[in-house]
Amino acid sequence: MIHNLHDWFFAVLERDDWCCQNCLSETNLDAAHIIPRSRSRALRLAASNGVTLCRRCHQYFSDRPAMFDLWIASRRRP
Repeated sequence: MIHNLHDWFFAVLERDDWCCQNCLSETNLDAAHIIPRSRSRALRLAASNGVTLCRRCHQYFSDRPAMFDLWIASRRRP
């Protein structure tokens, strides 16, 4: 059970094998919320609402939320 953002962060990185899911980097990793915490308090600590990104990719997508949404949609299985 995940009780705080620290545990959520490590649960997301562990699930994603400590690898950026965009560029495959294994350094400078972050856990990014798919649906922002500000939009859904209920999903704030759900590992399924997270994805591992390196800081470079996280910043890139933070500056381009529409691109992030498209990238996330392309990763979902039919």
